[in-house]
Amino acid sequence: MSAQKRLVWPDVAKGISILGVVLLHIGIGVPEGESTWLYQVNTWLDPLRMPLFFVVSGYFSTKILNYTLRDVLIKRVWFFFVPYLLWVSIELWTKNLEWQWVFGNEPLSFSELGLNLLLGHNMGWFLHALIIFNLVLVAVRKLHPAVAMLISFTPVLLLPLNEHIYFIGKALMYLPLFFMGVYLRRAITVFVEAICRLNVAALSFAAMTYAVGYFSRDMWNQFTGEVALPWYLPGMDYMGREEILLLVRFVEQTFQLPMALVMAVAISYIPFISSFFAFIGRNTLPIYLGHPIALTVGYHYVQIVGKWEISMAGEGLLHNTWFWTIVCIGLSAAGGLMLWSVSKLPVVGWSVYPPSLRQLHTMVMHAPVLRQAPGRD
Repeated sequence: MSAQKRLVWPDVAKGISILGVVLLHIGIGVPEGESTWLYQVNTWLDPLRMPLFFVVSGYFSTKILNYTLRDVLIKRVWFFFVPYLLWVSIELWTKNLEWQWVFGNEPLSFSELGLNLLLGHNMGWFLHALIIFNLVLVAVRKLHPAVAMLISFTPVLLLPLNEHIYFIGKALMYLPLFFMGVYLRRAITVFVEAICRLNVAALSFAAMTYAVGYFSRDMWNQFTGEVALPWYLPGMDYMGREEILLLVRFVEQTFQLPMALVMAVAISYIPFISSFFAFIGRNTLPIYLGHPIALTVGYHYVQIVGKWEISMAGEGLLHNTWFWTIVCIGLSAAGGLMLWSVSKLPVVGWSVYPPSLRQLHTMVMHAPVLRQAPGRD
């Protein structure tokens, strides 16, 4: 496998992840969008999308093991925090405006906005997660890798809080995968190299683990009634269906991760398609932050005015699910392009890709001083 090919698959993996997220949001936003074949294919990819994203994020975060807390704040958290604070605030405001019109909600207060940003209860939760995950990683960097990996599973202890703090469930499912990307980087590289050689053992391993993940979720889906398991720690007496589902999803996603890597590597070898996914993967941030704003403004606001009845069997374009699905795909692309364009503008572009704090400090220190006109106080 060439060095170039080894560098392509992570971008492809991130491209698959972000496109899957966009299609998910479109499918649940357009009436009967869940009935389209695009949504059905995306449902099949659901256990592969975000795990793949966080493993790749961890894969490129091994340098943090040599960082101090100051380093991680300046070199990592800063670059996540600025776009998270600014663009997620805009997304929350535009969405709240929709809810005011439709449900009569109160305007978004600064305290409510701050709480949503603090807890990660928003569409930009993955940036919130990366901030927290990087801070946890730098906190345990001096521990033995096995101990650090064990600590990554501790969000399960906070499971009773998940009903009120949704990030607990995100951390439970994805913090261990982020740490796997960090501490198992060498093993992942060896596995990817084996996939590229079409190694039978590696491909068989991926197939078997995928089957374990698939059937574990399938077995869980057979239980349609109320389920309760005893909880022996403080916070609750038993685990209900929602709490157990988080654990089942973690098992499903973890076991299916090798197949997700196989998929990303395989696509990286397909001409044109590989370039497309890799391009998307290199522009994850503007697409992720831009598409929900575009969908709210370009689709949901329009629906409030139009009030069309939309269904798969709808007669006429404005009443058809597929028409609005395609429109929303275009809007999502436009939203990503909009934010990418903003990132290219002087100064304003810092809201998407902020300059380093050191660079910003230098620019401020060397900025021209405006002198007062003679004779004025």
